[in-house]
Amino acid sequence: MKKIVIMAFALFAVMACSEDDSRIFDKPANERIFENKKEFFNKLTNDNWIIELFPGATEDYGGFAIFADFSEDYKASLVNEEGQKAEGTAYDVVSRDGSLLTFGEYNEAMHAYSQPDINNPEGKYKTVDYEFIYVKSVGDILYTKGVKTSNSIRFVKTTLSPDEYFKKQAEVKNFIKERVAYEFFVDGKALDFQFGAGKLGKILSYVVTSVVEKEGKKEEEKEFFKDAFVYTDRGIRFYKNIEGTKVFELILDKENNVLKSEDGKVELKLFASPFNFTTKMWGLLRGTGSDKVKAAYEKMVSTFVTPSDLEWLTFIKDFVVFGMVDSETKDVGILYYFNQGKFQIFKNSSYKQLPNELNIVGEDGESKFYSNELFVAQQAFTNFILANSPYSVEEVAPLMPDYFDQGVKLTSKKDPSVWFILNRNK
Repeated sequence: MKKIVIMAFALFAVMACSEDDSRIFDKPANERIFENKKEFFNKLTNDNWIIELFPGATEDYGGFAIFADFSEDYKASLVNEEGQKAEGTAYDVVSRDGSLLTFGEYNEAMHAYSQPDINNPEGKYKTVDYEFIYVKSVGDILYTKGVKTSNSIRFVKTTLSPDEYFKKQAEVKNFIKERVAYEFFVDGKALDFQFGAGKLGKILSYVVTSVVEKEGKKEEEKEFFKDAFVYTDRGIRFYKNIEGTKVFELILDKENNVLKSEDGKVELKLFASPFNFTTKMWGLLRGTGSDKVKAAYEKMVSTFVTPSDLEWLTFIKDFVVFGMVDSETKDVGILYYFNQGKFQIFKNSSYKQLPNELNIVGEDGESKFYSNELFVAQQAFTNFILANSPYSVEEVAPLMPDYFDQGVKLTSKKDPSVWFILNRNK
């Protein structure tokens, strides 16, 4: 009897689900699945697309553009922004957790970003998607989800040929890289930011300050955001919306030197400068600069003592590095070298550069050190540099032309008797 009751209940549940399903949808499930797959296939084959690929689960590398032309006979022609091509690559649209675009064979245009080598056995940029679940279509954009990373991957419609698109993209990229971003506005409010961070320089990081109430008192609360972006044929597009907005694209206005959203709520202002302290290494040589700078430098040298149990930690006293201190991570800061390696004693949020002015500041206005014991002498020199910021900027001849191709004189706006020359590595 109990068995009969259970079977009856199960049958009732199935009938109820089917009845609910028919009330919610006007077509059976298998028909909806077929139509969704057909919709995705038709959209792919009716137009050409730019796949905005963001490798890795954390998007640290920024995005890459891949031009895609899907034919109705299930062959795709792909070209990536580095010029690598794949003609006649097999693809398919199948039903698996939704409508899934999958590539059935190796293609250089896409897999180039995940190829392992001896220095990176996990792949060039680690995890890269090559299977995409169709999510929705909004205007000229197909939204998909990468199977490997779960990243949101946009397919953006284009009427340009791959040569035309990537030529425009290169023009945008070069224009921006030849300039310095110095102001970032969201809804008219200026935010602290760093543009061009990340492992490949395709990260915008910024700080949003809000007022919150804690225990009956109003306090400022700061939240840090890091948004990856990809260069496009007309500006940059972010992986996600700028915090507090619906903006994910900034369009380049070359005439006014600004990247701006269509609604005008987000602006990233640029200026042309011969000095970029976030993309190059700049050296301060011992024995150069004003008397105050030379005295502070010599005090650092004489104060530092190699610990007896760390004889390998011999300070290389001839120079200190400013600007981009790591070409791989794109970190900026002030770097000191030792005979067994380099130590970034001070790491700052950004070199805040304005036309003819450089402000070297630490995170939250304070220097952040990796050690509070071993490198007290270097910390003192770093604090001396920070305390006299901001600096006026003047182009001068490099001190050693055989090694450096550009020189810049920084003069403290607080104390003009504090000045020094930075020399850019060739």
